[in-house]
Amino acid sequence: MGKPDLRSYRSYLRILRLFAAIVLCALLRPCVPAGAQELPSQAPAASFEGLPGERVLCGSPAPGALITPKSPERRVDPKYSQSYAAVCDAYAGADIGPGGKPGSFRRKFEVCGPDAASLPTVQRVARQLLTLYGEVHSRLRLDHSLADGTVHVWLTRQSGAGASSDAGGEQFKDQIYIYDLYAERRPIEWLRETAHEYGHFILPGVSGFKEPENWANGILGERLMLRWLRDDLRTERIRPDDAPLASAAEIDEYVSKQVDPLLRRIAAEGTDDRAIARKDARGMDAYTGFAVYIDAVYGDAGLLAAMTYSAPSQAQSFVLAPDFLRGALASLQAASEILIGPPFTDRERETFMVYLPRGDYIVSADPDLRSWDFGSERGVHVLSKTSLIVASGDWRMVTLTLRKTGAPTRLRLQRRGSEVQ
Repeated sequence: MGKPDLRSYRSYLRILRLFAAIVLCALLRPCVPAGAQELPSQAPAASFEGLPGERVLCGSPAPGALITPKSPERRVDPKYSQSYAAVCDAYAGADIGPGGKPGSFRRKFEVCGPDAASLPTVQRVARQLLTLYGEVHSRLRLDHSLADGTVHVWLTRQSGAGASSDAGGEQFKDQIYIYDLYAERRPIEWLRETAHEYGHFILPGVSGFKEPENWANGILGERLMLRWLRDDLRTERIRPDDAPLASAAEIDEYVSKQVDPLLRRIAAEGTDDRAIARKDARGMDAYTGFAVYIDAVYGDAGLLAAMTYSAPSQAQSFVLAPDFLRGALASLQAASEILIGPPFTDRERETFMVYLPRGDYIVSADPDLRSWDFGSERGVHVLSKTSLIVASGDWRMVTLTLRKTGAPTRLRLQRRGSEVQ
């Protein structure tokens, strides 16, 4: 009798396991009620218009649409096994063609609520998340790195099992939970919590904190995204309907109390290396304030570069706040061109700290910038109105005088020899 063919036996086992998995999936899949509407994760623009359900088109900060199925399949969340009857899918336009028209639509969020009464809130959260996605994607070029691109958002009746009593939500892989749907909650808290949990999902993580939480991208998400919303509402880049969870006044109040004081401290003193290395709430404030300051002063491209240059030290597995500080300075040292703008534009004359790497620069300014001045800063040699030399990289005080308040404006420093020929 010959030896058994192990390869055939292993192939048989693989086929058996595959068959068992298919049967198990079929048994576990919830029954689809007659007439239930299931929407695809993406569709060409031509066929997207024919998808069933109530449709609301969205235009800013990027084209998109909300679709609410009339008879959705009931959902069950994967962590707490709660049941959800209300569904709204949020799609972002992609493959943008002439005139800004999308060639296709891709689902970014599926937001679910427990019952029909929750549907209006489900729709507002879906619209808000689509706006936040548009802000992050247009500014930082970040996207959902998932198989179908969909983040599943669950608005629960109660807090999750094991969650602390003050937790408003959580993010787990491609799932976001916002707790206690029917609890008393100010509108700004709805927006803050939504941006916080989405920040955990979409923004690069900086870790190592002991309080108020281990990962900082949630608090960074709410501070960064709400500041973007505040600025874009002021300039009418977005409309009030694009931020349905809170009013412009409430967003402005949050930013003025939670974000602006952090920026003003850095504007006056520069960054505090010791504070940014702390593991407590003060360290969290120092890190998130510095990250938002980089975005405010050096622009969205400056923040993206800082994130890209941030890497954990050899002894660590995750990026820590000091790693981000080093990455931000390294990105500026490597840049062939640096754009500098005031962190605030509510006064015609703004004086603030900037980090200038060593170099020989050609200087130019936006039309709305009347003048610039580094005063008597040591190591900064102003050769003319269009040229300066920085002897060594360091934090410097600069004064920009604007032609009018509220206008975004930049001072452009281009390294000599890097000009486009």
